[in-house]
Amino acid sequence: MLEKAIFILAGCVAVAIAATLFNWHCDKRFKYRFFSKKMFFLLGFALCLWMAGTAIRIKGGQPDDDLPGYILIGASAVVFWWILFLNFTRTNLVYGFFGSIAQIAVFSTLSYAGIFSAILAVGIGLALVSLFEPVYVMNRRKDFKCG
Repeated sequence: MLEKAIFILAGCVAVAIAATLFNWHCDKRFKYRFFSKKMFFLLGFALCLWMAGTAIRIKGGQPDDDLPGYILIGASAVVFWWILFLNFTRTNLVYGFFGSIAQIAVFSTLSYAGIFSAILAVGIGLALVSLFEPVYVMNRRKDFKCG
């Protein structure tokens, strides 16, 4: 089990180093960065739209219920195509193609893991808040003013 954890950690470090070097090279050559916060949030938004559309489409019992799911999937496809358009117009064909593949692979994985991490964090936060008990002040002076 320890070997698997070390292998996964080494893979993550290698991907991070490769993405940083590729980003530095593209910034130097084209003045364009594939791995930025803006692109991460755009791809995360597109992934959320895609997941919501797929969930709605699968949950729909009637054939008429599939339309909202298809609309969300179409909106996510528009965002994906916009990202591809930006990548290809700001770089050349080869860098745009391989950079887009790497960008979508890395950012979609991080966004997907981030969605579940956020849900887990909210769940833990709600569980902790539900453990709090109210504090009652028994002997408060009526003439005491705070501030």
